[in-house]
Amino acid sequence: MVGTNLNCQRLGKLPKFLFELVNNSSFQQLSWLEAQIQLTKLPLTKYCDFNLKNLVYSLPNKYTVEVRIFPVWLEAKFIVFAAELIEGILKIAIAVPPIAPQETLNWDLAKVQYFLAHLPLSPSTYRFWQNKAIAQN
Repeated sequence: MVGTNLNCQRLGKLPKFLFELVNNSSFQQLSWLEAQIQLTKLPLTKYCDFNLKNLVYSLPNKYTVEVRIFPVWLEAKFIVFAAELIEGILKIAIAVPPIAPQETLNWDLAKVQYFLAHLPLSPSTYRFWQNKAIAQN
């Protein structure tokens, strides 16, 4: 739906061991500094769909999570739509209980539309992603 470049070789799923660590109830009780120490013990790579290394390793002047699944856009409005989508997903992720790692789900337009409808998106961003989802189908 987001238009990932299928020829990009520097993408991939986050490792299962990361999900196992962060879903552990004792990890969830850690301070950010303690969590960083635990995360730095993992062999994280920037070559995945979501590059967390900048945050985990406290790289100077890089206070970002790099979302590598979006295509290159040169117009600001598309970058804002992408940022708002990720922001909405993060807000939902903070609000719900932890989930176990899962295999990638098969594309299901009805489920994607339901998911988008429950994200805190502006009307224009919602329409943009709904149209992208419909076009993907």
